[in-house]
Amino acid sequence: MSKKKQSKIGQLIVGGLIGAGIGYLGMYAVIHWVPDAVVQQLKGPGETWWEGPFKISVAFVALWAALAAHELGHLLTGLAQGFKFHLYVAGFLGVRRNPLTEKVEAYFNRDPNLFGGVAATLPIQKSPDLRQKLAAIVAAGPLISLLGALLGIPAYGGTLQLTDSASPATRIFFVFLLVFALSSLMLFLATTIPGRTGAFFTDRARFFRLIGGGKAAQVEQAMLELLAQSYTQQPYGQMDPTQIELVKTDDSQLMQAFAYSLEYYYHLDRGETTRALAAATILESRVDEQPITFKVELLKDIVFAYAFLAKDPIKARQAWDKTGKLGNAAKDAHALLAKTALFLAEGNHQEARACLQQGLAALPAKMQKYSDQFYWAQYQVLAQEIG
Repeated sequence: MSKKKQSKIGQLIVGGLIGAGIGYLGMYAVIHWVPDAVVQQLKGPGETWWEGPFKISVAFVALWAALAAHELGHLLTGLAQGFKFHLYVAGFLGVRRNPLTEKVEAYFNRDPNLFGGVAATLPIQKSPDLRQKLAAIVAAGPLISLLGALLGIPAYGGTLQLTDSASPATRIFFVFLLVFALSSLMLFLATTIPGRTGAFFTDRARFFRLIGGGKAAQVEQAMLELLAQSYTQQPYGQMDPTQIELVKTDDSQLMQAFAYSLEYYYHLDRGETTRALAAATILESRVDEQPITFKVELLKDIVFAYAFLAKDPIKARQAWDKTGKLGNAAKDAHALLAKTALFLAEGNHQEARACLQQGLAALPAKMQKYSDQFYWAQYQVLAQEIG
């Protein structure tokens, strides 16, 4: 078994043990800390046939609401710091910025890596205090969860005051409050006790990386500045290569993949195709460790690199097959650029021409981001090859 697989299995085991421990703590709290009198008060003397199942449903809603509130704390703080909205996920609910229209739209989240919640706001300009701003964003989630947990105190007291004449709606309301408070407490612990969950740092670990100084803080600042530049009209070829090299040295596979992706764009934008291909090759060795949505985006670049830069249709097809249903369903300019290059490498000029036309149509009429201008330029190069 490779070291990479062993590391991944180890992370899953540790994550599972932490999740089991927190779940056990939650059940222990319910069984041992919630008196029978409270349970009986919530149940009521004359509980109707529908009230019990409805309370269970409300409990699940409260669990989701605690997760949504935690991520909303991150999101609103990011917007208050002047960051741009990009993504918000809580369970199956997703809200994202459409890369074509720039409009915010709701969608059904199918990525299990994001079920635990994600709120992404992105810096839109460089500044020396980006780390401090992100630290505030990171801290906001656990603070909101802590406030939610404190709601359990008045909810607990109110439950004890319920009388036999309390309506079903009142009892259901207190079920919601108590489950919301307990779930918020579990979220607070889950985001402040462990150091990492899967590919992501927990809020506590990320917060101390941001404010702690040293190499980790330098990596975070470099990553934020590169991220800010990648979402402006500034060419990729003008990024600071020393910042990219710094982020590549981080221990996080997610950070490394981000750095190699930017290195690929940096060299490709400068016409340094050999170096761009080398970056894409290294990127492929790290792609399997990434969350599925990010993984698919990286694979689009890898497909283009193998198909157009290396003229290797076999490796390009193998990389495309890894995108699965998400890749095949994608109709954005990025995906269609990869497919155009793939069909061209395979000698299928008819499909390549069709994808090229669709890809150009997928680009916005007014290209405000450099990424759109970059894709347009690559499409022009492919169009010359297709003839």
